[in-house]
Amino acid sequence: MANKKLRSQLDLFNRFVDIAQADLKDLQSNLIYVEGNECHAFGSYRISIAEPVHVWEKDHYQGSFSSTRSAMAWCTASKFRYFQLAELIKQFDERLQVAEQAVKTRQFSNKNMDAVKVAKLQQRISQKFKAQQELEKYVSQAKYLQLRGFNNDTQRNSRFKT
Repeated sequence: MANKKLRSQLDLFNRFVDIAQADLKDLQSNLIYVEGNECHAFGSYRISIAEPVHVWEKDHYQGSFSSTRSAMAWCTASKFRYFQLAELIKQFDERLQVAEQAVKTRQFSNKNMDAVKVAKLQQRISQKFKAQQELEKYVSQAKYLQLRGFNNDTQRNSRFKT
């Protein structure tokens, strides 16, 4: 009696596992999960979580990003073929990285700065701020696309769709 009950529970569990594996294959293209020091997105993107953040699409290196958030936004735009948006995210993220590095270099190069160096530093800080604002705008657009579900048949044509 107990053996039959155990066998029926095992059969039920095996059917559940088969159904879950079939669904997992269907959901793989929409999953985002963390495994070790990497984040896997949409079945084809791999993002290293360590700084700087690196992105690979399948086995092809796509670039480095200043944060996991901007890397994930790039993956989202790229996966759903919003190539112009993906390029803008990458471009402004690179600008942000360059501006951050320039600010760090100028801040630590000389403690006693004259007026010219202070002006250059203020200019770099301003460039960094502008790059952050633009990047945030494009990351928010990618986030909106992801939250909306990508299958909105009533959507208007976006200026980023190519």
